[in-house]
Parts: sequence; structure tokens; C-alpha cells
Amino acid sequence: VRVLSHREQAPLVKSWIQKRFQTVLPNLMMRTGIDMWIIVSREYNDDPVFRSMAPLTTYSSRRRTILVFYNPGGGQPVQRYSIGRFDYDGIYTPVPTSNDGQWDGLRKLVDEKNPKVIGINESDAWNHADGITANEKRRLVEALGPAHAAKIKSAEMLAVGWLEVKLPEELEAYRHAMK
Repeated sequence: VRVLSHREQAPLVKSWIQKRFQTVLPNLMMRTGIDMWIIVSREYNDDPVFRSMAPLTTYSSRRRTILVFYNPGGGQPVQRYSIGRFDYDGIYTPVPTSNDGQWDGLRKLVDEKNPKVIGINESDAWNHADGITANEKRRLVEALGPAHAAKIKSAEMLAVGWLEVKLPEELEAYRHAMK
């Protein structure tokens, strides 16, 4: 039984990520009452959830990576954004900014979408759901301003749910690799 190389796995993993965004993420966001999920990651200090949302061809976050998921409700698909210069192999819609302009780009997107609840990966109980650093949280709160910052809550159960739910095809690939 042969295990696929990373190059061979990359298109499969990308399709799984996209399918999970379409099928798993909307239900998790509704269940947790979060209509916007912001994941902030730094180069070589990735949020634990970031790796499961990036293609295999991505070694690490780029400088600062800000991923935003917005669920507009009404059965519409969850919108996926990357604030900055990268679309991560076409998985995200980029909100183009310079490295120094990411916080401004994020603020404009949040103003436009005006979410009710903003989830961030901060948790006392779940290490895998505690990816935002103190510095990045401080900068996020400053960028959002008081009105949006008041909407922030822990996305721990959203992050844990995202990591624990697997598609049938992912489970089959795991079984194959274990053989």
C-alpha cells in the first residue's frame, strides 16, 4: 500500500478544505452563534487551526496572516477572505493590502459586513483553540475599534469542531495511510 507524496496529496487536500468550508463550517458557525471568525497567525507561529485551512503547498503563515470567515446566513455560503497579499492557492478571496495595511483592510471588511458576533481563537480549556497571541489580540482590538471589539468572543468550540469533524473521504485516506 503506497502513501501519496505531498505533491500528489496537495490537490486532494485542497478539495477537502474547500468542501469542508462549504459543508462543515456553516453548521459549526450557526451552532456556536458566530457569524464572523477571525484567525490571526504569524509566520512560524501559526494558529493551530491555520494548518488545516491552508494548502499543503503553504509552509507557514506569511508575515501576518489574517483569515476571515463570514456567514451571511439565509443558506448562503460562508465567505472566505485573506487580508493581505495571498489567496492561498485560490482558496480565499484576497482583500489586497500591504503588510503594514492589513489591520486597516480587516477593519474595512468588518465595517462592511457588520457581524453580530466575532469569534477569535482564544481558550482556557483547549490548546488547539488558543492560537491568537497577546500582541495580535491587542492589535486586533485596536484595529476593530470599541464597537466591533465588544462583539468578540471565544471561538473555542468552533475551532474544536472544525478540527474534529472529518469528511468521509478524509477518513478513508487516513485508513489507507494507516494500512
